[in-house]
Amino acid sequence: MDKKQHRLLFSAACLGLMLFGITVTMIGSIMPEIIPRYGITRSEAGTLFMFLNFGILIGSFIFGPVADRYGYKVLLVACSVMILAGLEGVAFAPTFSALSLFILLFGVGGGIMNGATNALVSDISGEDRSAGLTFLAAFFGLGAFGVPLILGLLLHLFSYTVIVSSLGIIVIAAIVFFLFLDFPEAKFKEKFPVKEALQMLKEPTLILLAVILFLQSGMENVMGGWSASYLNEILGVESSRSVLLLSFFWLGMMVSRLLISKLLKKVTVAFVLKMSVGVSLAGIISLLFSSSVAVSTASLFVIGMGFGSCFPLVLGFIGGLYPGMSGTAFSIAFSIALLGGMSMPTMTGVFSDLFGIQNAFLIMPISLILFFGLISWVLRRLSSQHANV
Repeated sequence: MDKKQHRLLFSAACLGLMLFGITVTMIGSIMPEIIPRYGITRSEAGTLFMFLNFGILIGSFIFGPVADRYGYKVLLVACSVMILAGLEGVAFAPTFSALSLFILLFGVGGGIMNGATNALVSDISGEDRSAGLTFLAAFFGLGAFGVPLILGLLLHLFSYTVIVSSLGIIVIAAIVFFLFLDFPEAKFKEKFPVKEALQMLKEPTLILLAVILFLQSGMENVMGGWSASYLNEILGVESSRSVLLLSFFWLGMMVSRLLISKLLKKVTVAFVLKMSVGVSLAGIISLLFSSSVAVSTASLFVIGMGFGSCFPLVLGFIGGLYPGMSGTAFSIAFSIALLGGMSMPTMTGVFSDLFGIQNAFLIMPISLILFFGLISWVLRRLSSQHANV
């Protein structure tokens, strides 16, 4: 593959993952608007995350075998159409039930996009896959950061329906771009090796890495989904401003990924992962004990900085361990990860109704402690297998 084609494919993956960032952060960003519009409780609102993440789970489950068997182009175009339809549905859904269905479709498209773009970069990056995946992941942060930023800046001028529906222009541009690119050929041109794919479910290292992503996905979705409501309720920040401040969480994630892609040339992946846990824990403790809007905003940025490394670096391990069936391996990992993304924000909504949103956020430090124990165990396991950690 020549450099020009590599740059075009990497650019396509970056654009696609930016769309996934928009998918993931949309619901949390418009949550303060959704609750009064449809007259729902926080527990009911929490089910929207379940629909979103169930959709992402479906997309994550199917993309890998499809990408390995049929390649990337059709997959990327199809999921972009789903995202476009979901966006417009989220903007104009007349009832809460209809909104839930459009969010499900939105999630399926996003799940396929997330997995396919990461698998594509893993396939074209070779030994530089950890750095490549980390730089790619920064574009998730760009999409995730952009949604609350745009809403926070424009909600006093336009309704959220106008803003959300207008984002469809970006998706249309992506579809056109994908249609004119030449993607790598499918790994299996005839029959997909179902037996080998099922055997991967018995790989203990793959499952352990996926469980780490389970916790990471859950924590990211709790922060992205409930932080604006947390600032609104605990600190009395008005809805449009709380959404704007939420963007600092995603900004922190994006900045850290840009830095880490350079940092990996000087330090080990293990060091970056362990350091990131400490940064995240410091940020969440600061948020829970803060009564200042400025300190809480800085805490969101720090938490985002800490969260930035996990997904791309763990995916780098997986891509290196299973290069012949990278799409399928990523499907397994993302599917397990999304179970965390589905359950933890929903639990936070339920706990928030029962005990208050501040106490519900205690799920974060507890999860980080479990995360640290698991990552330390897996890193030792990989070191014993002579993996590059």
